[in-house]
Order: sequence, then C-alpha cells, then structure tokens
Amino acid sequence: MLFVYFMLDAPGMAAKRAEIRPAHQQYLGGETDRFFAAGPLWSDDFSAMTGSIFIMDWPNRQAAANWLRDEPFTKNGVYGMTHIKGLANKWPKDGRPAVKDKLFAYFNLNSDTAAGPRKAFRQAHLDYLAATADHLFAAGPMFEDSDATEMEDRIGSLYIVDYPNRAAADGWFAAEPFNKNGVYGDKWTQAYENLWPKD
Repeated sequence: MLFVYFMLDAPGMAAKRAEIRPAHQQYLGGETDRFFAAGPLWSDDFSAMTGSIFIMDWPNRQAAANWLRDEPFTKNGVYGMTHIKGLANKWPKDGRPAVKDKLFAYFNLNSDTAAGPRKAFRQAHLDYLAATADHLFAAGPMFEDSDATEMEDRIGSLYIVDYPNRAAADGWFAAEPFNKNGVYGDKWTQAYENLWPKD
C-alpha cells in the first residue's frame, strides 16, 4: 500500500536542513523502488524549503514509521510535525504525469462531521476530479493503515495539483466539492517539488 508522509519543518531549521540534506538524499536512495513520489515542500515563492512529502509503498504503517525513524531529518529534529497515512492514489487514472508548471500539495484530514457530506458530495467530487484531471499529479483518499481501507475508513484526502501559481491552485481547491462542503477539518497547503524517483 502507498503511504504518504507529510512533514513540516520545525522553526529555525533551514541551516540544519541544508547541512543534513546530503545524508537525507543518500538515505532516500536506499529505497528507490518504493517511491511513487518524494521531495521538499517550499514556501509559496519557492525561496525556502519548509518540509517534505514522501509517497512510498510499504506493507503497513508500522513499516512506514520504522523507515522514517532512521531518516536523517527525523533523527536530527528537522521536522516539527509529521503525519503518516495510507493513501489510495486514484488520480490521474493513467499514472503519475510529467509536471507542466508547479506543484501544490493539499493535505486534508476529515472534520468530525465528515461522513455525511463525504457521502452526499462524493459524485460531485469524482466529477470534479475527472473534469480537472489534467491538473492532477496525485489525488486520493487517506487511511490510518493498510488493514482498514473501506469507504467508511477514509480519514482525509491528498491532492497534489499542477498549476502556474498558488492562487490558481487555491482556486481549484476552493471549488473542490469535499472542501467547500465541510468534509475537511485540518488542512495544510504547501508548494511542492517532486524529486524522486530519480529518472
């Protein structure tokens, strides 16, 4: 199963991130075959790295967490916030596309009242993704682990979209039916650069 790691740096970590980055990249190179995507999160103007997204294939969340435990940014306190969630990557339908413009990641966890609107607006959500598929780099529901992946187990969604700028990407997210109808509670948005797997 794919697992998405969404991690934001602790404050004041720019120098430490730069110092440790070669070791971090070497560590990632040891699991090249597991990557669907991975790379840094950025400030909106792409001037400063602010975190990381990894999307990797693991049998379960424990295996995913074990790998992250020894990752150099983790071991050296670079990350201030870490989420690991199972991911069913559903879009685009024909696999990971080439990047046309810039990538923006929307990591969303369900609100406490998500079940009703998630069911009510599911078809509108699917229609919207189909209509905007040319802008999707990755999109799908998230789960706590690989042993609970039924419809009722969905705990949020990941969208990585391809647009010229943050304003255009935010316009896409504002119109997304789950978002505008209250499915999501906690939401994070970051510019993203995909660097793995290496071509």
